[in-house]
Amino acid sequence: MLLDLELSEYRDTLAKNLSGGNRRKLQVGLALVGDSKLVLLDEPTAGLDIEARRKMWDLLARYKADRVMILTTHYMDEADLLGDRIGIMSEGRLICCGSSLFLKNRFQVGTKLIVQQAKNLTDQCHNQDLHSFLTSLDPNIQLVATRQSNPASKRSSSNLPNTLILSNGVSHA
Repeated sequence: MLLDLELSEYRDTLAKNLSGGNRRKLQVGLALVGDSKLVLLDEPTAGLDIEARRKMWDLLARYKADRVMILTTHYMDEADLLGDRIGIMSEGRLICCGSSLFLKNRFQVGTKLIVQQAKNLTDQCHNQDLHSFLTSLDPNIQLVATRQSNPASKRSSSNLPNTLILSNGVSHA
C-alpha cells in the first residue's frame, strides 16, 4: 500500500509531520488497507495537486473492485471517472441519482469549445484539419456551427471572428 500511495520514504514519519497531501494519501490508505467491503471517503483528493489527484483516481479505480466505495467530491470529473452511480446533493438532500450518462442527458451538459481562428486560416480545409485533430482527441466531438466575421456588425457577441463551435455534450443550444 505504501508503494501504491508513494509514501514509502515516509514509513517512519509520524502522520502529524507529513504534508497535507501526504496526510490525505495516508487517510485513503488507512481506509483501503483493511480490505473492507465498504469504504467511505470524504473528498479523497481535496488538497492534492493535479498530478497527485490523477494518481489517486488511478489508485481508487484499481482498489474499487469487489467493494462498495462511497465518496464525496466537489469535482464532477472525479465523480464521472470513479462513480458507477452519482448522487447530487443540495442543502443536505439527495436531489438526483444516476449514471454519469443519465445525469448528462437529464441536465444536458457537456463541453463546448469555441475556437477563434486567425484570418488566414478560415478556409474549409483548415476547418476540416482542426475538426479531424479534435475528433482524434474525443471521438464524440461534433461541429455545431461555423461563423465568419461580419465587419458591418458592431455586436461583439455575434461577431466572433472566424469561429468554430464544437461540442461533446448532448445539448448544442
